[in-house]
Amino acid sequence: MPLPSVRQTPGGTTLVQRGTLQVLTPYRSADVGLALVRGLADYLLGMAYHDQDGRHEAFAQIFDHWADPEEVAVYPSGYVALDGDVTYDASQFRPALLPIGDQSGADGMFLQKSCEAVATLKLEVWATDTEQRSMLVSDLEDAFNPTPEIYGFTLSLPHYHGLHARYSAERSTQPDSADDAQHGYRKATFKLSASCSLVRLVSAQRLIVSPRGPFARGTISATGVEDAPFDTEA
Repeated sequence: MPLPSVRQTPGGTTLVQRGTLQVLTPYRSADVGLALVRGLADYLLGMAYHDQDGRHEAFAQIFDHWADPEEVAVYPSGYVALDGDVTYDASQFRPALLPIGDQSGADGMFLQKSCEAVATLKLEVWATDTEQRSMLVSDLEDAFNPTPEIYGFTLSLPHYHGLHARYSAERSTQPDSADDAQHGYRKATFKLSASCSLVRLVSAQRLIVSPRGPFARGTISATGVEDAPFDTEA
């Protein structure tokens, strides 16, 4: 079966090819946990799956929140949410300033990396019957491993400064019940691990660095980085 086609999604999330550098922005519309959720939801909304006749179809709906009672269910659809806590992992913390824009920091704005945010996401998929569910699960398994070089996939998050977030599927299940059958839908559930750098926007003009501090390896100015006191990453 060919791989599902994936396009740039309505939310602006894109699948990152190996070796692609981050293009960072000062814009953030969500906390890091919700950004991870929205990134996955956007990715799935831009995915085309194969139906029983081999035609390319798309998800009718993907929610990043539990649907309101007045919202009409249209299948196939999906729901993405955090499954438990967001963990702030500083075990391999390396202080870093991530330059915005042209990567030189010339505009005087940087993202200060604090740690790595790690979370488990839950994806629930709702199909009309077992055949459609099986096709969806099969194509999702392909979409969660789009390249042979590595396990998992990476997304660029427009909701969170354009940072790259890493995702990998951990397990799935396809529960059946008399109640689901009576209501005319079949479910599948995936659990995925996701991680992204936790950052905050800082201005170089306001950045004060002690010469004896842990980041003191030079100076930083409003016009750029001069022997940057933090590690700088693309």
